[in-house]
Amino acid sequence: MNVSLHFQQIKNEIIGPEYEATELYPAESRLVDSSEEYHLWVRTSPYHRFPVGFGRRFVLSDPASRATYNGATLHPEAGLEAVS
Repeated sequence: MNVSLHFQQIKNEIIGPEYEATELYPAESRLVDSSEEYHLWVRTSPYHRFPVGFGRRFVLSDPASRATYNGATLHPEAGLEAVS
């Protein structure tokens, strides 16, 4: 399993699937590295969206989101290659 998908699953199980979370890579002057830990920063509202990232779902393993992306029809065997 992809590591980021594993963290997505953990976030969904602990916080919920419709909450957004972020992991911060701080400036060296604020770095805390005391052990193998990960921290997710989460807003208290499931309706909050961070002003960065993508506007809608796109997951290659999901046929519904793979079928079209940004108006282009995608060929399943070609990955992200647009088919005209």
